Amino acid sequence: PVHGPVQVRRAHAADAASLASFADRAFRTTYGPAADAAEGGGSRLEDVAAYADAHFTVARMGAGLADPALATFVAESSGAFAGY
Repeated sequence: PVHGPVQVRRAHAADAASLASFADRAFRTTYGPAADAAEGGGSRLEDVAAYADAHFTVARMGAGLADPALATFVAESSGAFAGY
């Protein structure tokens, strides 16, 4: 949950670890429950985990943040990421 005002800013290389953690948590929270086959989900939990493990690493986030052709923005509230 977001508490307080939200500020949006461009992400920097120093944000790579926090952004990777936030993105991983957001993805698993969003898609993990939907992957439950008993609930009729389209993906298996292990597939959701494998995707998150491969895509939300500090190295991968750092590479994206360092790429001058990309612009990543983060939303912050009370000193924590609220979105990107």
